[in-house]
Amino acid sequence: MPGSKRRYTPDLRAEAERLYRSVEGEKSMRQLAVELGISNETLRSWIKQADIDNGRREGPTTEEQEELAKLRRKVRVLEEEREILKAAAFFASVSEWTDKSVIFGFVDGEKANHAVAMLCRVLGVSTSGYYQWRTRRPSRRECTDAFLTHKIKRIHSLSRGTYGGRRASTSRLKEDHGIRCGESALLGS
Repeated sequence: MPGSKRRYTPDLRAEAERLYRSVEGEKSMRQLAVELGISNETLRSWIKQADIDNGRREGPTTEEQEELAKLRRKVRVLEEEREILKAAAFFASVSEWTDKSVIFGFVDGEKANHAVAMLCRVLGVSTSGYYQWRTRRPSRRECTDAFLTHKIKRIHSLSRGTYGGRRASTSRLKEDHGIRCGESALLGS
């Protein structure tokens, strides 16, 4: 597979270095690499790293390189978390974040940019809850609210913008459609 990186065990590396040190001067690095079935550059980099680790050469040790890689991964995760929280701040006001459907809606919209598990962890909701939310049908209350919102908006447009939510619900909905609704329905529109 092109581009895939072959993994070697630490034992093979140590053995290659030991062999190189024992035959140094008798065989070239290239000959030893062919015998071991690795590339010349791989062997060269192993010997160089062994020299650094043993203090014979300047540079970052294997332990330091591993720690640096670990810290870089951590920084990437923190930057992604910061980006998610920044986007979430623009998405909704703080009071709306108590509603899980708002959070799940945000996760659904951002899943193309970030992993769903990462979004859910940062926003404090469960991944399984998000997937349940995606497959769940709307509740009776949500359907009723959507219906009332549609009716009130229609009444508002038919009145050429003169009827507001309160007037539309108290007069037109009750008179024309026989529908009674309170303040909570108006807050949703």
